Parts: sequence; structure tokens; C-alpha cells
Amino acid sequence: MAYSPFFQVLHDERAPVGNLGRGTHYTVVRTVLPVPESREVRTFSDDRRPRLELLTLAVIWDEDHDERIWGVIERLHAAGLLAPVRFIGERKGNVTIICDAATAFGTGGYDLYRDLVEEMVYADDGDEWSLELQLGIGNGSCQIIHASQDRVDAYLRGIEASWTLGPSDWIFRRKTIPDPTDA
Repeated sequence: MAYSPFFQVLHDERAPVGNLGRGTHYTVVRTVLPVPESREVRTFSDDRRPRLELLTLAVIWDEDHDERIWGVIERLHAAGLLAPVRFIGERKGNVTIICDAATAFGTGGYDLYRDLVEEMVYADDGDEWSLELQLGIGNGSCQIIHASQDRVDAYLRGIEASWTLGPSDWIFRRKTIPDPTDA
């Protein structure tokens, strides 16, 4: 099933699996992101070619599989704020986002990133969400799943290990049509 035209579904659990929390299950998706300039290696021949990478992340569901979370995910993507995200989920009106702890948040740092993410989460789309933003698995009391922190951390680490969440090392370079005047 496609949740969004901007994401490829790699794995999709449509109903609870196992006995963790209140109906916990997950979906793994992949999307394309531009490579940030700070990580680009440019040569003269690459100068006109955009560099892209694939980002893999997991959506954590509770028993109601509330697909309204896709509005938040798409807004984050459109605003260029999705790159550090590894997990995102909604539970009882609370959006939880777990970012890569090693991610550099660029100019303005974590505080600016959090402010920008809050704008996307609180955007006026008829839903009232609260936000929990966490850096890495195991760094704080995570509300993404209603279970003990040890069990939540083990579950998330298992997903992360199985799917290698985050940006890929594979970089796509767009092929261009040669300019006949360059001959």
C-alpha cells in the first residue's frame, strides 16, 4: 500500500505484531533527499548535476494505525527537515520523532531544528498534536510505544539493525543529455 507518493514502502505491517505496547507495529519507507552542500564533493564535471541520496526511516504505529501522521511526514519532507529522522510515530495525539544522535543540525543547531519541526507538526491541518523530539534511541523517556523503556529501546534497535535506517551511501547522479555545441 502506498501512504504517500513521495515514499516507497519497503515493509508494511498493517496490524499489531507480537505483544508490545498497545498494538505496536511498523512500516519502513524510503525517499529521495538532496545531498546537503556540507557533504557534497564537487568537481567541475559534477557542477551541474544534482546529487541525491536515499533516506530510509520507520513509522511506528499503535493499535489505531492513524495515517494522519503522513501529513506531518510530508510537511517535514517538503521543508527539508526529514534527513535526521530515523523513527516517527503517533500515539494518543503525541508525535514522537527520534533523530540520529550524531546528526549535525547545521546553522542554528538543535534548538532551531526543533522550532522548525514544531511548525510542521503544529501546522493547521485540523489535527492537534504534541511533539516529543528525541536524539537517538535510549536517550530519555520515549513515548512512541506504551511499554517499558528497555523493551522500547530493544524493539527500535531491532528495526534499525534490520533495515539500516538513515541515509544511504549510494548516490544517484542524474544523466544529462550532451550539449551538441560542446562537441
